[in-house]
Amino acid sequence: MIAQTSVVVRYIVTAGVLSYAVPFPIYSEKDVRVTFSTDGRTETALVPGAEYTVTVLSSGGGTVTLGSAGIVPIEAVLAVASAIPATQEADFSATTDVDTGALETQLDRQVQMIRQLEAELDRAVKVPAASEESPESVARDIYTARDAAEASAGAAGDSAARAARSAANAANSAGQSAGAAADAEYWAGRAEDAGNNGPATPGHIGGVKPRHGLSVMEDGTLDLNTGDGLEIDATENAPRVNASGIRHGVLAVAHGGTGADTAQGARDNLGLSAWQKGMEGTNPQRLRNVILSGREKDGYPAYLVGQEFIDMQHEDGVYISKRGTVSAGGEYSASHRATRPLRNQLVYQAQGWLTPNTVTSGQWEYAFADRAHVLTGLYLQNRDNEPQCFPRKWQLQGWNESSGLWEDIYRRDNDQALRGSSDNLKDNGRMYWFTENATAYRRVRINIESNHGGAYSQLAVIRLYEAVIPGLHKYDPALYATPETPFAASVACGLSADGTARTLDRPVKVTEHVVFDGRKLAEMSRNYIYVVPADESTGRLPDNLDADRAVPLPGNAAFLYADTRKLHYGTRGDIEKECFALLQSRHTVAYDPVPNGMFEMNQGAWNHPLYFQNVRVDPTEKPRGAASSYRFTGVDNWIGPNADLTAALLGKNAHPYSNECTVELDFKWNGPAPETTDDYFILFDNGYSASRGWALAYHNRKKCLALHWGSKSISNWCYHAPFNAADGTWHTVSVSQRDSSLFIHVDGVCLGAFNYVSLCNPNYRYWFLGRWIHSGSHQWYGHLNNLRVTLGTALYQGRDYAVSPAFNRGPIPDKTLWYDAAEGVVKEWQAEAGVWLKTPMLPVGHVDTGRKEHLMTDQPRGTWLNQPTKYVLPEGYASDGSYTGNTTAASLLNFGDGGANVYASPNNATTEHFIQFTLERPMAFERLMLTPGVGTFSWNAFPCKFRLSGGNDDGQPWVMLIDRTAFADDGGMMFEGASPNGSSPNLRAYKSFSYDNSTAFSMYRLDFPAKNDVPLYKDYGYTATAALFTFRDARPELLGISSYATGGAWTIGPVPLGVNTEAEIPVPFGNLPFSVDGSVEEEHDYQVRKRRLGEMSGWYNSGYYVTGEIVYRKSDAVVLVTGNHAVSQYNGAYWNSPSVNTQSNKANYYLSLQRRGV
Repeated sequence: MIAQTSVVVRYIVTAGVLSYAVPFPIYSEKDVRVTFSTDGRTETALVPGAEYTVTVLSSGGGTVTLGSAGIVPIEAVLAVASAIPATQEADFSATTDVDTGALETQLDRQVQMIRQLEAELDRAVKVPAASEESPESVARDIYTARDAAEASAGAAGDSAARAARSAANAANSAGQSAGAAADAEYWAGRAEDAGNNGPATPGHIGGVKPRHGLSVMEDGTLDLNTGDGLEIDATENAPRVNASGIRHGVLAVAHGGTGADTAQGARDNLGLSAWQKGMEGTNPQRLRNVILSGREKDGYPAYLVGQEFIDMQHEDGVYISKRGTVSAGGEYSASHRATRPLRNQLVYQAQGWLTPNTVTSGQWEYAFADRAHVLTGLYLQNRDNEPQCFPRKWQLQGWNESSGLWEDIYRRDNDQALRGSSDNLKDNGRMYWFTENATAYRRVRINIESNHGGAYSQLAVIRLYEAVIPGLHKYDPALYATPETPFAASVACGLSADGTARTLDRPVKVTEHVVFDGRKLAEMSRNYIYVVPADESTGRLPDNLDADRAVPLPGNAAFLYADTRKLHYGTRGDIEKECFALLQSRHTVAYDPVPNGMFEMNQGAWNHPLYFQNVRVDPTEKPRGAASSYRFTGVDNWIGPNADLTAALLGKNAHPYSNECTVELDFKWNGPAPETTDDYFILFDNGYSASRGWALAYHNRKKCLALHWGSKSISNWCYHAPFNAADGTWHTVSVSQRDSSLFIHVDGVCLGAFNYVSLCNPNYRYWFLGRWIHSGSHQWYGHLNNLRVTLGTALYQGRDYAVSPAFNRGPIPDKTLWYDAAEGVVKEWQAEAGVWLKTPMLPVGHVDTGRKEHLMTDQPRGTWLNQPTKYVLPEGYASDGSYTGNTTAASLLNFGDGGANVYASPNNATTEHFIQFTLERPMAFERLMLTPGVGTFSWNAFPCKFRLSGGNDDGQPWVMLIDRTAFADDGGMMFEGASPNGSSPNLRAYKSFSYDNSTAFSMYRLDFPAKNDVPLYKDYGYTATAALFTFRDARPELLGISSYATGGAWTIGPVPLGVNTEAEIPVPFGNLPFSVDGSVEEEHDYQVRKRRLGEMSGWYNSGYYVTGEIVYRKSDAVVLVTGNHAVSQYNGAYWNSPSVNTQSNKANYYLSLQRRGV
């Protein structure tokens, strides 16, 4: 019998997919006809055998496989149709038994032939029996007529649009009286519309019932400043927001549809235009610089989007949860269940899912409980040190509910092995992207066909990503907006200039997605995203902002803008207090040495006196507007705060510690020659001593600026930037830190950008110029001047900046952004002119970026311990040898091992060496970054001469891309010191080399010429380095996207946490100060009890039991650290758990956050 009714199936052709299912019965390879169409009118038949093959399945149906990519264009419609020939070749004898199976097969064939004819008739154009026209000619006439009608309609629409524009221009010329009449007519229409339609619905305009925070004024407009939840301080013209009556702190306006086709019409029908007029009225009591509505996810604002991680966490052994159902075709044991990869999603616990022993194939499946998802990314991690068990041939598949078949979303037919590890997830796994997928699936599975020779296959971590906006590039953020979920906001523009103190605000409403090109984002930075109104006089972005970082908002005179500067709140005095130290020599006469206390600029806003020890004043050196400079002679000389400063400040340290700070300093080197001395010389000591603080020094022989880092895990030279200061000129160096990101700039050029930085411990004492604090040694040679220490702000991140030709002597850094609450507008500080420039901006979120996408982005440790890596063929390495067995050609791409095993050539400085690798397919790069290893080699093993070439396996000569075969003395590297992240990807320093050739090559080669002619470098025969290759026209990797809520209150919970856990919970207030309170639910005596957040208890016996939690605040997050033991009670003698209870090892945390200050 045949239950299947369809004999034609259609597919949208996607990149990388060659096989397509045949869901209806077929009996031979000739029973299928395959065609495609790109326009829905004409079709092209494919040639069987030459352009496609057919596999017949014994269970019925089969598979059509295209011969190669490109036979059918991407996005074309591929039709697979039944084509059983109209024959009956079976011969049943009248004298023998009839084979009923064969008979039924023939009957099935006949029925399917009938359905083939029905399918043809269903698509046919019928003509009268007496007509002589063919159906094909009738169809062509219909299409021709339709095209002509569409063209006429388009012309009519253009004419109507021109007429409408003319009418609009005439209306604008009619003056205010006509405008008032139009307003009256509009509101009359609104009233009639609302009266006729009753209450508002999502599809119709109607009556809206005012609720909390929303009132109806006498003129019929909606007022947002009265009612519960909003309190306005009229004297300061600023809101005091109490958003307890506003859901999630986001002021949402439910409008019941817009009924308009244009952005202005939508604003009119929403009442936003009338609201704007009210904002510009004489009443200053309005809520300002506010996000009114936008997308939310899981209770958080989420209108800035990218590729979103799907939370699928399950406890081990829990196969069904509110998130979905996990299953597998088989499991090795109860310790290796299918739930393990989900238990390990965020924090790796142990083990993973294993197929049964001796079974190398298997399926891991997940069914989503909420809805179907459009998957765009997959992250896999293997268990530690078992690369042979990682899948080799596998597919990520989705269940097609219509066909009842699994179909490929993404596949790897010969994937590289992956070693895996039991620690940091991102470092040890591998990412797979397939953003071209546009099909949503409710059930998905990983189908493993083979592995790399292990007795079973395994996966330790599985993470899935989905497209919020289909087709979005994996590294492009976007503003999510639809007619049903609009993004609406109001940007405060200050007060009117006519002396009436009217407040000016610009409403913004977006109803379509706005993609922000990721190439506009700064690399390795926090990019704050702002809505910026266009300049009213020009319609362009304000001139003081960079147009290359802006994207226009459709239907609005406004832009989406990315900037690494964060917005300051509070008062000008608060910003000035961030300037901890400020020093410029303005002596007009020479001093040798300077009398103590002789200085011309105070200690920034803190105004502490300085102490000069044997420092000289040189009036001939006048960098950046200084009258003179301070000269250091390499003996006992330094500048620092007075010795009694520790008594003048409260707290343990005289230097308040901040994980966000910037130190800027001008320097001129005049020390020993590298041939005679190999040492380091301190420029600035930021309170370093034995795992505390940090110090900046210049290494004269290695020619680099280096940071000696003091943290829990590091007390050594760590981060450094190659730079040759022996040129007799002044330079400006800056060190900026933003939490776990660090940046080193010289003369405004970013020479070092690092993430995952180990945070320093609090500083030892205060700061010094020109020597170590703790030992007084390694004193500076040369000149120092123009010092600024800023606490609380990382002024410079991954982008280059222009150093001001004149040092800013004021405590507020140039280009600082500040929200002036009294005037209600963002302003930019123009240091040279000494004025605040109005620059209306509304912060809506931020995007954290990593490095531009490079060859190892999807597998950060690369060829760690000589394992294979994504994109590179394992058999494609070649070289003339290596220094050791752990420094082979594959080690060129090794960023694991803490930097201990980079590539190293044979130990011969008089011979040219080479290394090359082959890619899976041709790729184009734009930048080569060479980095040193750690510990094993000497600093002069770093490449001093090299040549990069590209080629293909076609017999053609290599094409030179970078030529550094002539030695350039522009700075070197350190191999001694410590890896910044222990075993995490090593990148503590690098030199970048960009090139312009855009050709994609499948083979790349580095040649290292003989270096026996280069002083110092010739002393070591081998050359050692690792390399990153940045893709051409690449975007920075997106590490995180956050949207801000501007309401005054926010509630979060429940957040389930166990004992001995640290959790960082983001707070969407955009760096505004906030307070935190909350409660904790836990179990006592088999009952759920609630207590206040932050209560601690301790029973300090040999086990050091601590219960409860500690609460920390960061600028954009709350950090909870739970105790190392379950909840306990005091029985009068000691802390213990109730005897009748199994104590609570887990608890639910609820946070209540209140924005403060603005």
